[in-house]
Amino acid sequence: MNHRLLMVMGGLLFVGCLPFEADEENPSNESNESIETATMASIFNANFGMHCTDYYENDWAGGQPNAWSNCDGLWNNLSATRLFYYNLWNKAYYWHDTGDEANNSLESVDLFYSFTHGGTDSTNAYWAMWNDDANIGPPWGSVATSSQMRLGDESRRLSIFATHACHVLEWSNIWAHWDSIFNGGLRIALSSHDSMHTESTNMGTDFANYLNAGYTFKDAWAMSYDNSAYNNQDVAVAATGTSDADCANRRDTMSMSNFSGFARLGNCSDCTWHTKICRRIWDDI
Repeated sequence: MNHRLLMVMGGLLFVGCLPFEADEENPSNESNESIETATMASIFNANFGMHCTDYYENDWAGGQPNAWSNCDGLWNNLSATRLFYYNLWNKAYYWHDTGDEANNSLESVDLFYSFTHGGTDSTNAYWAMWNDDANIGPPWGSVATSSQMRLGDESRRLSIFATHACHVLEWSNIWAHWDSIFNGGLRIALSSHDSMHTESTNMGTDFANYLNAGYTFKDAWAMSYDNSAYNNQDVAVAATGTSDADCANRRDTMSMSNFSGFARLGNCSDCTWHTKICRRIWDDI
């Protein structure tokens, strides 16, 4: 049975799961492993961090069943240095360019993963934060907004931006949504062009294990959702390149072992002439 909740307000679309019961003793639902350094042997000379939540303040965006299970699966299995694991309470600051140079921001790691709701309008992609604050994000709630994000140009310099979030990689308006983000030098983005579902608990574990086994980001992302309990996962990946061929090569061959060898692109006044965004989608895997 499809338990999706569709909310359209002010032109912004969020698709997710039905509300999940809140933990009254921990209203922001902080993970029990909020931050720690690696305790396992790493096979990659890379680090990663995560922001996750399974519900939102006052249920403003609906619930995310199994979010913590999937985040725990990636955290416990990816063979890279673990830097931070936080909830999404007041986190937009660390996503936006005004705060992404702070300690334990997105720019502090090579790979960043988040489990949340996503949406778009004609000019922006949005990622839901935990807070119900009408003064922060249009048209309601608290969101990270793509036009305020520029990733890959500060601190450690983020390379891989992976989000379990609906719609943010829609092809329509993708330059408007992603030009600012990729202009910082981000190497690859993993998310969805339509709907993502949370009925499965094994997607994070599978993603980690496929990356550990040497699969490309593109294949590991698709295969981890292909093995999920729900057969309507619309995953997508996107990258930039100096030409169609370069774009496809980056999208199709980049992995945890070789991502640092791909030159960063960006820092251009009009990236539609300097670089190309290429995308690969999978419908209903």
